Amino acid sequence: MLKKISIIILIMLVLFIIGCAKPAETPPEQPAPAAAESPADEVGTGISDISSADEELDASELDDLDATLKDIENI
Repeated sequence: MLKKISIIILIMLVLFIIGCAKPAETPPEQPAPAAAESPADEVGTGISDISSADEELDASELDDLDATLKDIENI
């Protein structure tokens, strides 16, 4: 009986020591290189190209959509 208790205590002691061990430290992450950033001039160019996006998203073709859908319902 004393042998079983000592084995249980030994196992608990090992688990306690393993649980309290310091975790492995990971090296700090390196910041992204500065070359990955886009210059301010490119951002300005992207903003000035917004007029082309307005033309692509033009919804004037949808103005007569209700009439077309009513015609389809009547078929």
